[in-house]
Amino acid sequence: MMTHLLPMLLAAAPLQTVFPQRALVSVESDGTGFSRLALPAGVLREVQSDLSDVRLLDGEGRVVPYLVQRHEAALEVKRVEVLAPTNAQRTETPGDKGAPAAYDERYTYPLPKDVSGAVTFEVRSALGNFIRSAQLEVLGDKGAVLARAEGTVFRLRDNGAERLTLALPAVPEKATGLRLSLKGLGDGYLGVTLVARTSERLGETATLRWPVEGTQRREGTTTVYTVKRPSGFVPTRLELATTTPWFNRLVQVSGDETELASGRLLRLPGTPALELLALDVRPSEADTLRIVIDDGDSPPLEAAALTWLVEQPELVFTPPGGALWLYFGGHRTAAPRFDTDAFSLRRFASPLRDGQRPSTLGPVEKNPDLVKGSPVTPFQVAGSPVTVSAFPHQAKLSGWGADAEVVSLRFDAAHVATMASDFRDLRVVDAQGRQWPYLLNPGTDTTVVALGAPVTEKGESSYRFTVGGNVVSMTLVPKAGAPYFSRPARLSYLAEGPSKAPQQVTREQLTFEAAQRAEASRLTFRVLPPPRPPAEWILTIEDGADAPLENLSMQVEVSAPTVLTLAPAGEYRALWGQEHATAPVYDLTRARDVLLQMRVTPGTVGPVEANAQYVQPSLIDRTGGTGRWAFWASLVVAVLVLGALGLKVARQQEPGPPPA
Repeated sequence: MMTHLLPMLLAAAPLQTVFPQRALVSVESDGTGFSRLALPAGVLREVQSDLSDVRLLDGEGRVVPYLVQRHEAALEVKRVEVLAPTNAQRTETPGDKGAPAAYDERYTYPLPKDVSGAVTFEVRSALGNFIRSAQLEVLGDKGAVLARAEGTVFRLRDNGAERLTLALPAVPEKATGLRLSLKGLGDGYLGVTLVARTSERLGETATLRWPVEGTQRREGTTTVYTVKRPSGFVPTRLELATTTPWFNRLVQVSGDETELASGRLLRLPGTPALELLALDVRPSEADTLRIVIDDGDSPPLEAAALTWLVEQPELVFTPPGGALWLYFGGHRTAAPRFDTDAFSLRRFASPLRDGQRPSTLGPVEKNPDLVKGSPVTPFQVAGSPVTVSAFPHQAKLSGWGADAEVVSLRFDAAHVATMASDFRDLRVVDAQGRQWPYLLNPGTDTTVVALGAPVTEKGESSYRFTVGGNVVSMTLVPKAGAPYFSRPARLSYLAEGPSKAPQQVTREQLTFEAAQRAEASRLTFRVLPPPRPPAEWILTIEDGADAPLENLSMQVEVSAPTVLTLAPAGEYRALWGQEHATAPVYDLTRARDVLLQMRVTPGTVGPVEANAQYVQPSLIDRTGGTGRWAFWASLVVAVLVLGALGLKVARQQEPGPPPA
């Protein structure tokens, strides 16, 4: 009964039933161009870090494709240019009573060739340790100052700390040059060159600030913060605020025992004031982040407050017209694979950016269509039992986690070598021998076959080899250091059965130049799979008067499927190899579109094993079963009966002796 209800249940389970929350999207659009939707902190706290459980759906429940726009993709460095000073004015003032000397330096530079965007200037100097107040001015006609950037540049080599950049959001159009002023105490002149990096922001992105909230404790001479990361937040920077007037502390950030950042945060009052209160952090999806501040023998930082900086992702899409909803949360779905993902932001910046209109998100509400509990529970129904003893090959299956809903199982070339070419004999069964429905997704796997010594005849070399499974392509790989050759070659196969005539697949010209091994050392044969797995493959190379090629190998790409199953946690194995098996038909295939949206837990397929329960089929079973034998027996009996009747009638009609 459940099997008959399954199609109706699937039809009643659209994609929006798996997301616990939703919000209406307000779109400003005239029907052209793109719109963008920034995901607020309230949404990011509820979703996965890869945004896999986020969807845009129109009023009919149809998916609206989108691109995810992030900060790292939205910023592109267009040009890097080294600027040498055209003029220098330098003054040294000796210090009193052994104090360090004060240095005042002024340099002028030409403008970078490309100033169409934001420009970051890096101060380069060979001096190992220095602290300078810095002022970078953009000059116009008659020395007028059009723009200015100020800050402190320093390098403390012994501490491994430095900050060497000054940034301008834009360079005015009438600019004619640059002037850099540096003042401070030190051990000499900096002798500065400037490195200008011109960048362009390809899209608008914002930064969210998230206070570090977690447990804080002392471990020896360190202060340790243990922080649970909200699932959708991926921090890229850590900032510190404290009232401690001066300090120099090593700070380390890690996640899942992997170092994400390490550096010094410091403050030194004076003229110029020295502060380094931010640390770049490598993005991580670790559930728990650990921050360690090494205080040494100093007291902990006073009123310390740590803040994560999180780049706010945006969804870029074309408005569908009508209602548009953002569904999110639940952690149940896999990341969507839209064909529009091929339009990378870097390559298609102008069309994706031009005409973008911001969208706004309405109040978040509970999804009224949410299916309580796991949406796959109604579909976790075992199929009919199988005859386990009819399958000669098996592999143990594992990897079911406690919260697994959809499990993927990938079979490789070693598995498919003994399967039917269309995988019709594959079954997933439990400990009771019941089969469980699955979806079959195509894929490929690669294996390498060494070609033995060829058989030569009439100027041709024939290499015979066997490959299990459904062959997609074959790539001939000559031995390393092989000399130049260029010879015709053809690929053919011998089919199973009485016919011994090779069936040609393709004919190609083999050309190999030792000087171009990286590009020309391989030749790929694209193979149209034969209707049945061949008994043998044959590669024939026309050598002419040349010696046969040696030490060849064939890299073979074979079909290797991935199975998606909803089987609940338990003991399972895959069975295959039944000679006359037919492809199973499951109701689950009708839910392919919905099932492929679900989050998948990778399972493990063990090595190929012999099925200990396998029973060699009898002659009757190998030749088609009792039904076929009964048919032929009936046919033979019918022929004999008809023959006997015909003979009897013929004898009855024999003429008697002629009358006297």
